[in-house]
Amino acid sequence: MLTAARHPLIVAGGGVINAGASAQLVELAELLGVPVIPTLMGWGAIPDDHPLMAGMVGLQTSHRYGNETMLASDFVIGIGNRWANRHTGGLDTYTAGRTFVHIDIEPTQIGRVFSPDLGIASDAGAALAGLVDLARERQAAGTLPDYSGWAAECAERKGTMHRKTHFENIPIKPQRVYEEMNKAFGKDTTYVSTIGLSQIAGAQMLHVFGPRKWINAGQAGPWAGPPRPPSASCAASRRRPSSPCPATTISSS
Repeated sequence: MLTAARHPLIVAGGGVINAGASAQLVELAELLGVPVIPTLMGWGAIPDDHPLMAGMVGLQTSHRYGNETMLASDFVIGIGNRWANRHTGGLDTYTAGRTFVHIDIEPTQIGRVFSPDLGIASDAGAALAGLVDLARERQAAGTLPDYSGWAAECAERKGTMHRKTHFENIPIKPQRVYEEMNKAFGKDTTYVSTIGLSQIAGAQMLHVFGPRKWINAGQAGPWAGPPRPPSASCAASRRRPSSPCPATTISSS
């Protein structure tokens, strides 16, 4: 189904990170030449600076270039994701004109939000291992389509459709704070966020370069139970003593 499409995308959910399968995701994308849209919980499964990382989509934690790329696609394979409403927005717009395949370890998630054209109940890691093997076989046989033109279109959008962050106002605007955070913290940084404005603005303007380098509550509230952001940041720091782990908390409302 994917190789029959002209403008395919891979949506990578948190299940990819939970399965420890980020490397297999990147390998699959590179073998196929297909761009990747991570969800909020899957952010970092492919580094932000990877040529095939096409941006996040949705109502809040999204990028303009990611939304535009989603609208231009004609096939989407979701792996380890749940089609959360902040990711999809209006389902009519999200699904119109696209074929969907959904792979998730939890069978009840498949078809819960909308019915995919094909649903597969599988661990994300096992599914990606199988897909990588198949992609390698087809690459060796010379039967994979050339998606370089489509990938280049996505990369062009990613290179131009950015939010403005360089404000010189006093008091300083939040956008400028995030711009300076990107300059100050390196690629090994792990960010910890609550929900609300800190989560939205952080996902819109920060950069994440690996799995488990973005720790947040998703759509669960920060007060649903421990760990809260500061304690989670401390725990992340203990796990990676040489890596900065800032907690970003602006608002939880």
